[in-house]
Amino acid sequence: MQHYYYGAQDTVYSDWDESELKAWLVDHGIIKSNAQIQKEKLQKLVADNYATALDTAYGGWRDSDMREWLITKGYLRSDAQVKRDELHKLMRDKYTVLKDTSAAYLTWPDARLRAYLRANGVDDKYIPTTRPGLLQEVRVR
Repeated sequence: MQHYYYGAQDTVYSDWDESELKAWLVDHGIIKSNAQIQKEKLQKLVADNYATALDTAYGGWRDSDMREWLITKGYLRSDAQVKRDELHKLMRDKYTVLKDTSAAYLTWPDARLRAYLRANGVDDKYIPTTRPGLLQEVRVR
């Protein structure tokens, strides 16, 4: 039940503890690591910033997906040989369009992503178990 249940107001970070909230905020440069902030304020900061974090938008993409998006948008030549780090740098630099119009599903909890995939005809045995995999499958559909 815990694996598949979610409420309408649940988000991916709904069940994060204080250390996970703080770690995400520090990793994204929103607060300093030595900041002393109450959990409620941490939750508000994550809620305000999660959907607009660039890595949240493309975090579930494979390198080939990022490469294809960059080629389609004209940011990368199809014959260019780039490493993973360079793909991520280009995505951070060029992916501003989605930042302003981030998809709501990026904040959905994993259970809601699974439910969406099931509702769209994906058999349970083919539903990914990792968050990046779930996001990738939802993005595709």
